[in-house]
Amino acid sequence: MKLKHIIGAGLALAMSCLASPIATYVGVDSATGTGAFPFSTAAQLAFLAAIGGSPSSTTTFESSAISSATPQTIGGITFTCTGCLTTADPFAAGVHIADSVPTEDAFNTTSGGTKFYRSAASGFGGTNSLTLSFANPISAFGAYFTGVETFYGTTSITFNDGAVQTYFLADTGNHTQGGPAGTQFFGFRDTVGINSITLTTTNNPTFRDLFGLDDILVVNAVPEPGAIGLTGLGLAALLYLRRKHRGVKTQ
Repeated sequence: MKLKHIIGAGLALAMSCLASPIATYVGVDSATGTGAFPFSTAAQLAFLAAIGGSPSSTTTFESSAISSATPQTIGGITFTCTGCLTTADPFAAGVHIADSVPTEDAFNTTSGGTKFYRSAASGFGGTNSLTLSFANPISAFGAYFTGVETFYGTTSITFNDGAVQTYFLADTGNHTQGGPAGTQFFGFRDTVGINSITLTTTNNPTFRDLFGLDDILVVNAVPEPGAIGLTGLGLAALLYLRRKHRGVKTQ
């Protein structure tokens, strides 16, 4: 086999090691309020089992200051709200503490905790987004989302792993303003390092959907040794061919 064919095969095999289907972990508990959420918990446990039970970091917001500043960095994640309500308002985006606000507007899910992060549009209708940027590329992400009600607006989760991937959060409300909303766990695993995730809410014309996230789990991406070796071999061989083509003498 010619050297250039070996190079091509090596690079193709390296890329195949890096690419694989995305695995998702989803559990939804509708209109449960701040009570138990068994389906969401089961999805989180499945996610933890899939990553070996050891996330690189867990963000619960319990040690974070109450703040609607944007951007703000918490636990190695930078939260940037665009089109969000960031004034001193009980419904503002940012880190909140559990209070008497109806559960449809999000709540804490950390056992024994009180804080969570809320996304909230600056006005009714239109779109707003919350981008989570990671200090290190990640290969797995999971979190609890509360107060998602598609009656008020739909929220997508988008990230790029070489191609744009989009998922939608499920409806967890009872469609009654002021009534109990629910909880869902959404998580995924990938083999390609991901730098950021964007949550985009498309609000209904005369409403806005406020939702929260809590107990964020991430796993830092670690390139597979075999893929690194194959890629390195391919690149070295390409460099050799290039030098040979130019008539550069090699030792």
